[in-house]
Amino acid sequence: MNAEAADYLRMAHASIHAAETLLTAKDYPGFIVSRAYYAMFYAATAVLEEHGMSYGKHSSVISTFGRDFANTGKVPLHLHRYFIDAYDDRSTGDYEPNAGLTETQAIAQISRAKEFVAEIEKYLKTQP
Repeated sequence: MNAEAADYLRMAHASIHAAETLLTAKDYPGFIVSRAYYAMFYAATAVLEEHGMSYGKHSSVISTFGRDFANTGKVPLHLHRYFIDAYDDRSTGDYEPNAGLTETQAIAQISRAKEFVAEIEKYLKTQP
C-alpha cells in the first residue's frame, strides 16, 4: 500500500475513534454521524489513491468508488449504499439546524463505518 493510502486509512481510524468518543457524551449525534461518514470517505479515498486516482469533490469520490470498486465486485456492493447514506446523514447533520438525528442513527453509522473501513483494509491487503 502506498504512503498516501496508508495515511488516509489512519485518518479513517481516527475518525471512528472520534465518533466513539463523542458517543460517550450522548449529546452530539450529528457530529458522530459526520465523523462516521468521514471514516468512510477517508477509506474510500485510500482505495482511490492506491490506484492513482484523486478527487477534490465528495461526490466524485462516492461515484468513482461505486463505479470502479463496488459495482465491479472488488469490494462488497452494499458498502457503496452505506457511503451514500452516510453522506446524506452527514449533510443533514452538518447543514440543517435541528436535523433530528438520533443516537440510534449515530450508533448505526459507527457500525457501518467500522465495517466499511475493515472491508477496505482487507481489499487493500490483496493489492500487489
